[in-house]
Amino acid sequence: MSKSEKIRNILVSTGSRVVCVRGSLLFLFLSWYSLRFTQYMPPNAPEFPVDVRDSSIWNLLAFLFICGIMGGLTALDKRLSAGWKQVIMRGIMTLMLIWLTFAGFWWIYSAERVPAADQLYICMDAIGFMDGNFTSLRPEYYCGRYPQQLGMIAVLELIFSVAGAFQYFVLEIINAVAVPCIAYLGYRIVREITEDMAVAVVYCLTMTGCLPLIFYTSWVYGEILSIFCSMLAVFLFLRYGNRKKWGYLAGALAALALAVVIRKNCLILAIAFCLVALLAAIRQKDRRLLIAAVCAMVIPGLAVTGVRQIYELRSGISVSGGLPTSSWIEVGLQEADGRYGWYCSSETDPYAESGYDTEKSNIVYMQGVRDRLQIFWEQPAYALHFFKQKQLSQWNQPLYQGYHFSQNYPEENPPAEDSFAYWLSEDAHFQPMLSFCDRLQFILYMGMLLFFLFAVRKEGNLLAMVLPVMIIGGFFFSLIWEAKARYIFPYYVAMFPVAAVGYQKFLLWLKHWTGEREESVKSSGKKAQILRFRGRSGKD
Repeated sequence: MSKSEKIRNILVSTGSRVVCVRGSLLFLFLSWYSLRFTQYMPPNAPEFPVDVRDSSIWNLLAFLFICGIMGGLTALDKRLSAGWKQVIMRGIMTLMLIWLTFAGFWWIYSAERVPAADQLYICMDAIGFMDGNFTSLRPEYYCGRYPQQLGMIAVLELIFSVAGAFQYFVLEIINAVAVPCIAYLGYRIVREITEDMAVAVVYCLTMTGCLPLIFYTSWVYGEILSIFCSMLAVFLFLRYGNRKKWGYLAGALAALALAVVIRKNCLILAIAFCLVALLAAIRQKDRRLLIAAVCAMVIPGLAVTGVRQIYELRSGISVSGGLPTSSWIEVGLQEADGRYGWYCSSETDPYAESGYDTEKSNIVYMQGVRDRLQIFWEQPAYALHFFKQKQLSQWNQPLYQGYHFSQNYPEENPPAEDSFAYWLSEDAHFQPMLSFCDRLQFILYMGMLLFFLFAVRKEGNLLAMVLPVMIIGGFFFSLIWEAKARYIFPYYVAMFPVAAVGYQKFLLWLKHWTGEREESVKSSGKKAQILRFRGRSGKD
């Protein structure tokens, strides 16, 4: 083995080990707390997480149930022909897509959610820009403070220019159409990773229960569209790994750039894309992947800059930097009203007091960050408690605020009393729905833990690591950023195909381990019989 090959093996081995160890520890933590506790936000209540005791028995039964389904399907897989396997997989997948399509449209018509808060602001700014009013781009107004919203506003402008001003319901319809598309892309991702029928069926069964994905259809924002673009990018990335056609990489980069334009937090996926492509390029000596790794960091940034420059040319206003990055970090390190790192109304005060100057306010925010870090350094027990509570308030919410946001109506637009949305808000119906999502979350977290324990190997498919690496990056990013369970929702959706593979790898390991033990017992038994037959103690 040459020196360069040894270096490549060391890099790939180190990268795989880092992913395995960090992912395992992360989901051991999440699985342990998801087993015993859960958090949620009650309908029609403030944005305040409620922490309650969970049913460990029901969670463990749910885990055993999904293991049993995977085991039964694996046994059935050996008895079926390839044709029958295709029929079963496509049949289950079709039922999943039909249900998600029906449920998405049912929800947007039942909820009748009128945009409020940030949703309303971006809708009104899109209408204003269409009319030539670009006042919001000034530093003291909404887009001046949050220039990262320009990408989603551009999407809304396009929709409103076709459908009419403030026809936000069109975006809800697009969301409802995108939901089954997201599920289908997850199915295709699974098929790119493995051809095992059991994995595909388990993915479809679990994805059918992803209720937060349905609830977010009425959310006039970028969550659904950015998740669709992200899943499309991952699918095309994996497709390239199996087909080696440049067009798939180009499509993946385009989808990745669009995802970042819509939701800037998708930069986490871009970083994961870059790291995984770089490792795969080193191991496979693939120059295309090396180019893709560089482009994954450059193209999304160029796309975001391009949208900003288009608005500057249209308006004649130089778009400011808005609230500095340090403002979200400073909020993410604060404790207020019993919440850890969640938004507080004073977040924009230093920015306003500085005369809406990004650089000047950054100095104030950074001082706040240093003050909090000093407290954490001097009080390590408090720091551990703070970050544990912060992460659980985001990652241990099985509804990920999807239902909360779809039910948090403006006072003048409550849901109709005969609607399904109103019926579901009653505690007698809300609690069973929460319990179902809670069981599903534990199943996914355990599947992710099993994936990192049994599926991450240096000789495995490196490109398949892009979603797990993104999820790990998202967890550590959420440690320092402003807390919100909504921000975790894209990672939750990304867990479904990965967790299904995790259960498969776990059962394969279990079968291999039990098989070795049986073989060892049989060998020991045969040796004992021979010794008894010879009448010896074991010595020649």
